[in-house]
Amino acid sequence: MFFLLLLSLGIQLLQTTALFRVTVPKELYTVEHGSNVTLECDFYSGYYLEAENVEANLQKVEHNTSSHVATLLKEQLTQGKALFHFPRVRVSDAGKYRCVVIYSSAWDYKYLTLKVKGE
Repeated sequence: MFFLLLLSLGIQLLQTTALFRVTVPKELYTVEHGSNVTLECDFYSGYYLEAENVEANLQKVEHNTSSHVATLLKEQLTQGKALFHFPRVRVSDAGKYRCVVIYSSAWDYKYLTLKVKGE
């Protein structure tokens, strides 16, 4: 009986990992200096998502660090959306970002680019 339970859990884990995907509706965001922008990553598992098991972060690729400028809008995680809001964009915010979403033991990422038009 215990073996069947372990086998069932293993199959569920493989299904979740195999089906979990991150997509981006838009890869390039071009905004004016000083404006607000929200970068979007969508994710899908094929199953009901429990928001408390979802982690999402945005990393600036040049420095491989998390963006402390952008705020994750957590209320949208239940809708399969990781939205990162940048208030009052600066020229230094421009660059390539990696959106990483982790759900249980599954994870995926996509790249987004933010371009900022002059000061």
